[in-house]
Amino acid sequence: MEKGGSDFMKSVFVYYSLTGNGDYVASLLKDQGIDIIKLETKRPFPKAIALQMIAGGGEALFHKKPKLKIANFDLSSYDEVILGTPIWNGRTAPAMNTFLKENPLTGKAIVLVSYSGSGNAHKCEESLSKRFPLKASVALKAPLTNQAEAIASLKKAQLLK
Repeated sequence: MEKGGSDFMKSVFVYYSLTGNGDYVASLLKDQGIDIIKLETKRPFPKAIALQMIAGGGEALFHKKPKLKIANFDLSSYDEVILGTPIWNGRTAPAMNTFLKENPLTGKAIVLVSYSGSGNAHKCEESLSKRFPLKASVALKAPLTNQAEAIASLKKAQLLK
C-alpha cells in the first residue's frame, strides 16, 4: 500500500479465524504482499459448532483474554496493522483481546476487518475506535461464502488492488 503516493507503507494482517473466514481474507491480503500473523489460542475450541458458539460467545461477552501460543509480536517494522476478527456476540474474538492487551499499537495506522455470519459489526467497531483511531473499517458478512462481496469490500477499502 502506498502512503502519500510515493512512500511504501509496510502492512501486517493480524487475525484470528475459527471457521476459515479469516484464513480466506488472509490469503487475499497475502497475495497483495501484506505480511500475515495468525493468532492461535493454547486451548482449542470445541469441534461442534453449537459448542463453539456458546464458548466463544461467552468468552467474548465477558472480554476474556485466552492464552495465545505466541502472545507478543514485534510490530516495530510495520506502519499499518490490519486487525482481522470474527464478531462474536457483537465483540472481537477473545484471541484478539489478548493480542490487543499484549501488543501496543501506538503510532500505527489501524484498519479493522471484521467477519461475521450475522453482519453485526458496529459494536465491535465502536469499541475499538474508543481505544485507538481506526484508519478504516471493513465489515464482511461470511467472506468464505460471499467471496465476490468480500473482494469488492476489500477493494473499496483499498486493501486489494
